Amino acid sequence: MKIAIDAQLLSDQESYRGAGVSNYSRELLRALGELVRAGATPHNITAYVHARQPGLDGIEQAVTALRLERPAARIAWEQSALPVHLRQRGADLVHGLVNVLPLAAPCPGVVTVHDLSFVRTPEKLPPLKRAYHTALCRASVARAAHVISVSRQTASDLQQYWATPAGRITVVHNGVSPRFTPQPAERIAALRRQNDLPERYLLYLGTLEPRKNLDLLLRAYARWAQAGSAADSDVALVLAGAKGWYYDEIFRTVTALGLAGRVIFPGFVPAADLPAWYAGAEAFVYP
Repeated sequence: MKIAIDAQLLSDQESYRGAGVSNYSRELLRALGELVRAGATPHNITAYVHARQPGLDGIEQAVTALRLERPAARIAWEQSALPVHLRQRGADLVHGLVNVLPLAAPCPGVVTVHDLSFVRTPEKLPPLKRAYHTALCRASVARAAHVISVSRQTASDLQQYWATPAGRITVVHNGVSPRFTPQPAERIAALRRQNDLPERYLLYLGTLEPRKNLDLLLRAYARWAQAGSAADSDVALVLAGAKGWYYDEIFRTVTALGLAGRVIFPGFVPAADLPAWYAGAEAFVYP
């Protein structure tokens, strides 16, 4: 079987484009490549990527040279040119890794849906982004031969909001990269020195944007800090991640709650450093 994978959002940029669904895409393709190299699958797999990606041995890469900073061009390509490429390659199946399929594809499709935040909390996304996801994700789910959901909550949302039959959805949870192992104390200490981190901190990791519910996290942390014991007074809150959209309100909330000295914004964290950030934290918090 010839399988085509739309991996246009796979990126190594040190911004929100290189996090989240990009990590999902990279790890999935890496694992599929290992299966191909081991002879564990008879399928031929081609990934459509905007630029050639390292570490994907076993996967044929079709480079489109599209710029991620121009989403309109990518969307137009996915919906017009990609179906033509699929026909020319004789693809038997296309997999959309991030919520959307090429609707005119000449073959069956599988789409991975990561969340329906644009339906549940539409006010937390920019209007164009909300309109794009609402229209194309819903059409892709309706067209797909099967839908992969990364959580039971998203599977439930698909059934509740779009009446997607449960039999057409399979929940496949995100995995954990093998690089996430206990870290040497020396590496954690070096991370603290390099980033001026306190000895104790709570860690949030994700793009800074309204749909991440950081307002709730900040208010909960403020209440905990006020009610906590003196022994916990040195525990900082680290909000690690690149700026997404509508992020100014996050900084205003920090100021309004009097947390300017206790909340740390280190920005985007490279993938290679993530294990040490997690290992050094008192706890990971994700609202």
